[in-house]
Amino acid sequence: MNPCLRPIRELSISNSLLHVAMTNPVAQHREHQLRLVDQLCDGFESAWKAGSRPSLGRFIERLEPDLQPDAFEELLAIDVAYRRAGGEEPMPADYAPTFASFATII
Repeated sequence: MNPCLRPIRELSISNSLLHVAMTNPVAQHREHQLRLVDQLCDGFESAWKAGSRPSLGRFIERLEPDLQPDAFEELLAIDVAYRRAGGEEPMPADYAPTFASFATII
């Protein structure tokens, strides 16, 4: 295959997937859910950057229960990174009592 054609083919596949996502209600709903999780994580990180110590629990409560596991994993990573940057050594035991329902993620 001519290497120059590869981007065109990939673009064609991307456009096909985009079309499916735009016309498939299930895909549209999932895309909306992912945007909500992304916005929540952006807000959580912005709060850390602004110098506050946001409550992981309060942020996770903003989402529907079916979105919470995906969001929790992302929020936990952000929380741990900022706590470590602040000189802390967060441990799973710091999160386990409050977030028992996410024990497999912790």
